[in-house]
Amino acid sequence: MIGKQLPNISSLINYRIALDARTIAHRDAITGIGTVTFLLANYLDRHGIGCDLFYDQKPTLSFNNHRPVVLASRSRPVWEQILLPVALRQRKVDLYHALWNHGLPVLRWPLKTVVTIHDLIPYDYPPEITSLKNRLWWHYYYSAVQFAAENSDAIISDSNHTSERIQHYFPQTTSKIVRIFPGVDSIFFERFKLVDTSLIKKYGLSQPYFLYYGGLDPRKNISSLLYAFSKMPEAFQLAIVGKQNTYYQELVSLVSSLSLKKRVHFTGYAKLEDLPQLIYSATGIVYPSTAEGFGYPVAESMAVGTPIITTPLPSIQEITGQEAYYFKPRDIDGLTKHMLSVANLSTGERANKSQRLRRLAQKFTAEAMVEEILRLYLNLLVKATKS
Repeated sequence: MIGKQLPNISSLINYRIALDARTIAHRDAITGIGTVTFLLANYLDRHGIGCDLFYDQKPTLSFNNHRPVVLASRSRPVWEQILLPVALRQRKVDLYHALWNHGLPVLRWPLKTVVTIHDLIPYDYPPEITSLKNRLWWHYYYSAVQFAAENSDAIISDSNHTSERIQHYFPQTTSKIVRIFPGVDSIFFERFKLVDTSLIKKYGLSQPYFLYYGGLDPRKNISSLLYAFSKMPEAFQLAIVGKQNTYYQELVSLVSSLSLKKRVHFTGYAKLEDLPQLIYSATGIVYPSTAEGFGYPVAESMAVGTPIITTPLPSIQEITGQEAYYFKPRDIDGLTKHMLSVANLSTGERANKSQRLRRLAQKFTAEAMVEEILRLYLNLLVKATKS
């Protein structure tokens, strides 16, 4: 394991650090991977440590100290293997952090490199190959992940489970894997005393409602949630918050076939500043995913203190411990039972549960995540200076 006895992080100002910032080009479209990147970049900026932020398009975000660098290509292979190595050399970067599972250029000048591998789900559950273009992309993906894992100076994983999967597929990398839990934005740790009815009304909701938020792809198992919700009393609504994609129409059709059109609300993407109140106002959060590297919605909901119903995936159990209501991914009756149990919690029971969840969430602060990442940077850079 990489050591932790390091100088003060302010000494990072003496080095040129670059981050893969493609996932934060548009603030309103940031997902879990982008959240890690944003919190890291924001922390560095607030502490006066300017970095080169490499984008694939003009960003809508702005920072006071960072230097935006636009490498104009939406093709990941072109961006990562042609444009990026040239930029790294021209800007004389000392350390580059690839934050998107892979992205290290094969040809590059000598510098320290860190890759964050959030999950290896495509390794555990290989995707269906539907076209030549699709085949070429996945060939690149598997090659790029392997190269990044084997040739980086350090690998950051999101959970112990992800660390184990990395070791399984790339056993020679064990000594350089560092588990650093993703941090939760401080906005989710704010305390609410009242429900903002005007805000939830903006999303077409009224209490009581259960909430799912995140991706709408098949592995999120939203269909099981819909089947389970169809057995709930008609007084309840279900909010599904997430960017609409190709799978969205299948979910809409299922809602229609279950006669739930008046009770299920697809809100689309919710603004970051609205999410904590949407979570706080919900009877419970349901996260029925079948595969995760971490599970940001679970950690964020825990910080708010809203009861969580989820699946017992190893990575999720690392977050919630014994404080979630667990059901097997296809156990529809089990999910319905837990939703009813959460709905019937007394005021005192909800308060106690909320307190325990918020206490548990304290180990997932943005500061804790960033400080561990910066210790890692310093360790690598100081070693490079001495060698």
